[in-house]
Amino acid sequence: PIVIFNRLLLWCVGFWRIRIVDRRTDKSIRPKVIVCAPHQCFMDPIVMAYTFPPLPGAVGKKELLSMPLVGSLFVAGQGIFVDRKNSDSRHACKDAIAWRANPETWSGPPTLIFPEGTTTNGRILMQFKAGPFLPGKPVQPVVLKYPHKHFSVSWVGANSNLGKLILRMMLQFANFCEVEVLEPYTPSAAECADAGLFARNVRKSMACSLGIGTTEHTYDDVFLSEIARKYGVQMNFEVDELKSRYDMCFEDLKTLIQDFHKLDKNNDGVLSRVEFE
Repeated sequence: PIVIFNRLLLWCVGFWRIRIVDRRTDKSIRPKVIVCAPHQCFMDPIVMAYTFPPLPGAVGKKELLSMPLVGSLFVAGQGIFVDRKNSDSRHACKDAIAWRANPETWSGPPTLIFPEGTTTNGRILMQFKAGPFLPGKPVQPVVLKYPHKHFSVSWVGANSNLGKLILRMMLQFANFCEVEVLEPYTPSAAECADAGLFARNVRKSMACSLGIGTTEHTYDDVFLSEIARKYGVQMNFEVDELKSRYDMCFEDLKTLIQDFHKLDKNNDGVLSRVEFE
């Protein structure tokens, strides 16, 4: 029933046909962690459930629990939910992923992870979070493409309103999706010891398959850019670079932007000498 329900959901929003290209030479090799990128649309988990039936478990933000139908599917798939703004929740999520990545401790469905941690327009791959790579176990890379001429289904920018996005998807005659299942990636000894290296190399192979570039921006940049835009502050830096250079955390940077806004009396995004003094 879940497989049929997933297909009906895809039909409802215009995905009449989903093209799946399987590059695996040995389909009997099935890592317990599936890493998928770029994460563009709220339908990505449903597309992946269609590709890996009946329903892989998934890691997602806690807000998904309140979404009609999608939230129920996440629960049915034994999903892992995380509060991305809470460090304790993020650490607990990493522990859960490590448990499920080991076939000796987890016999359930594979765990689906979007390592970018947020949705993008799909034109470039953001920095991958270390979570799925920390266990040092093989992963199954999968890349998604949404070819279009007129309307992009990416859940960003003008499409940030979910209701508006669903309506526009339903009003378009057809939406297209291509899924490419790459060869399972088994980490080397060096990658097992360095999750960052493991993540970068997997991202590189996925970007190469997609024919796009990469960036070191993370979802922290996304959150901070929303705050900066609200206060009229230019977001011309990478959060990770400031964290490492000045030993600051995300909350420190958030406070700095808020303090900047208080000093910026005319709201022009620039502090004059008078305002600074």
